[in-house]
Amino acid sequence: VSPVADAIYSVTGTSAEGCIGEKTISVKVKKPFSVKVSNNVSVCAGKVVAIYADGAEQYQWSPSEGLSNISAASTAASPSVSTIYKVIGTDNAGCFSDTALVNVSVLPSPTVNAGTDKIIDAGTTVDLIAAVSTDVIQVNWTPTGSIFRNDPNAITVNPVSTTEYTVTALNSAGCSAVDK
Repeated sequence: VSPVADAIYSVTGTSAEGCIGEKTISVKVKKPFSVKVSNNVSVCAGKVVAIYADGAEQYQWSPSEGLSNISAASTAASPSVSTIYKVIGTDNAGCFSDTALVNVSVLPSPTVNAGTDKIIDAGTTVDLIAAVSTDVIQVNWTPTGSIFRNDPNAITVNPVSTTEYTVTALNSAGCSAVDK
């Protein structure tokens, strides 16, 4: 028997004494398949991105470094360096398999340094200048209430009480870094 689709077969037998017996068997037909995967993605260093596969019944991802679950269809990836992940999909019977690749590119985070802490007299101003990496395209300071001059990487503040300022730097890849 060589079925091309799932089928149920029955056989009936009769003994010399006239007893009748019947047996039924179900045949499941496995067919080749193609594993489809998520698009190649980019992620900021230290962040997590979801990658997935579809089309098979079981999955095995490698390398395992940076993955939350190496045997799930969908897994969280947080590699420390750019990594090409391979997924092998199989059917439950082990008859067929297919392989696909997903490239997870790790983008560098910018660097930012808010500078040393400052002590000033009440009613005076102070300049705060952030040192940032060359890939930084945007710098934001908070809180903004006492800022009265805001240049690309520097602010002049006149706080009325002790205040901690936070600077956030963003690069063109959308990755950020924070310092206080």
